[in-house]
Amino acid sequence: MPKSFPSKNWPSYDQDMHFKFALLLWNLTIMSSNENKVAGQESFADKKKIYAQSQIKLTSEIAEIATWQPKDIEKRQNDLADLAVKRWST
Repeated sequence: MPKSFPSKNWPSYDQDMHFKFALLLWNLTIMSSNENKVAGQESFADKKKIYAQSQIKLTSEIAEIATWQPKDIEKRQNDLADLAVKRWST
């Protein structure tokens, strides 16, 4: 989801939903500044094309997600939390 509101390419999000989800860690992904400029406020369908080309596995995996609704963002949050526990467990 784009960092700024409103975005014509994300019509299903009102300002409250945007405020709740846009800046959360699980809505963010690692990408080059050039890729980020290209992705900008594009729709999720358009962003998926950019994500799919990423050499970063966590980013390219986003392209496999069908939609980017709150349930999808929350699932990614849980997936990243599980990964963090596995990766950094002592």
